[in-house]
This record gives sequence, structure tokens and C-alpha cells, in this order.
Amino acid sequence: MLVILPILATLCALSVLCILGRPRYLANIPVSQKPTNDFSTVSIIVPARNEEANITPLLNSLQSERKLIHEIIIVDDASSDGTAKSALDGGATVVQSNTLPEGWNGKPWACYQGAKSATGDWLLFLDADVRLQHGAIAKINQLVSCADGNTVYSIYPHHTIDQTYEQLSAYFNALMVAGVNAFGCGSAAGENAALFGQTFLIPKELYFQNDGHAAVKDKVLENFHFAEILKSKNCHCSCLLGKGLISMRMFPTGLNELWDSWKKGFVGGAAKVDKSTLIYSSIWVSAGM
Repeated sequence: MLVILPILATLCALSVLCILGRPRYLANIPVSQKPTNDFSTVSIIVPARNEEANITPLLNSLQSERKLIHEIIIVDDASSDGTAKSALDGGATVVQSNTLPEGWNGKPWACYQGAKSATGDWLLFLDADVRLQHGAIAKINQLVSCADGNTVYSIYPHHTIDQTYEQLSAYFNALMVAGVNAFGCGSAAGENAALFGQTFLIPKELYFQNDGHAAVKDKVLENFHFAEILKSKNCHCSCLLGKGLISMRMFPTGLNELWDSWKKGFVGGAAKVDKSTLIYSSIWVSAGM
């Protein structure tokens, strides 16, 4: 029995190849030598509630490529701290969120207001805890320059870790990457891909054609639900990994924040994951155990 168990675990662990065997990285997107003024069509939108500690580092991370960004919009979602001041000091445009309408969740409402205020041709939604290294915006603009207007891009930031307890979320993040069904070895991988919520790039025209965040106004994992709407309209969802160019630090405030995020992700996300991906992921988790 002791000999069989490791063999079974090894065979089960190979299921990871079915869901994560073909990763694609933003860093590998080739950058052309087009003039920089061709790249000023991306509006960055950041929904922010009490994100004073994150806004300044985020805006600082964008400064080296500021000329490649059309505008940066911070949507101050009824913050009680210095979020708005930090955004203004960092050179961003601040949009004060209106009262939350009935039936809306906070993040979709903030994102939708930011999109309504944007003047760029493309909308790049970022979470406040995301950081962009030099070269990230150039790569994103290269995606824009080669896009067909019917493709949406989503990039999963590399998870940086400062405290030991944050290691606990590494397995969870790997499952999140697997759950979008975009990096598997099978022929169907990517055909039914979901979207990551941290970094989401979409043509503004396509966004409003599909009602944007208004179409998922009451959803917790709005990125999964919006991906379904887009795919039902024959739009293509393309996912990439941000290692080397885009990063995030999750759960800096402690274990309670980590636990709340786990509950949200597992309960809401598992219901939306492609069934074959869910099966392979479950086998992989079992092998690890």
C-alpha cells in the first residue's frame, strides 16, 4: 500500500498538465517600434474604496510609462481615508462615486462609472493592489495595436509574498489560474476561457455594446459572469500571465482577509468553472493531499 500511494499520487498530479500545461505570458508578447503617439488610446480605471495605502504605489508604478497611457481614472467609492487625495497627488483623475443604486454591488458600480467617464478607445481595469513594472504598458499597447476589436484580454498578476502566512494563498492562486480554462494542453483549452478580475482590457465600444458592468451589476465574481456574456456574443477571451511585468500582493492585513477571499473564490468560482477543468483540478488537489 505504501508503494502504491506515491504512484497514484504521481499519476494524479499529472492532471496539472491538462489544465496548466501551456502557460502564456504577457512578457513574451513582441513589442513593435511604432511611434508612442499610436499608443495613447488606453484609459486605466481603478475602483478604490479605502485604498490610500495602495493608490500611491500603484500610480508610482505607472510613472515610467505615463506617456503611453491616455488617462488614469481612480473611482473613489465612498472612501473614508485619503484615497482621493493620494490619487490627485499622483496625477490621476478622480471620479467620486455616486450613491450605490439598488441591485448593484460596489465594484461593478465603481467600474461602470469609471468607464462612463473614460475618453480612451480601450479600457484597462486594474485592482488597486496591482503593480506594473516598466515595459508592461508597452506590452499592453502592443495587444491593442494587434487586436481585432472583438477580443478581450485578461492578465493574472504574479503574486508577491511578504509575510509567511501569505504562502497559504499560493495553492489557491494556482487553482484560480487553472479555473479560467485558458492554459491547458487539450485542443479545447482557451475556447471556453473565463476572465481574471485584477487586470482586464477591453475595447470601450465592445464594453458598452454588452452593457459593461451593468450586465453583471449584482454579481460577486463579475469577471466570470461577464466572460459568459461576451462569449455568448461570439467574443474571444484571451488570458495571459503577468509574471515579470505585473504583480500583486494579496491579503496584507492578515489571515481574516485571506479566509474571506477563499470563501468568495471557492463558493462563487467553482460554479462557473468548466466541468472538465473542475474535475482535473479536483484530482490535482487530491494528489497534493
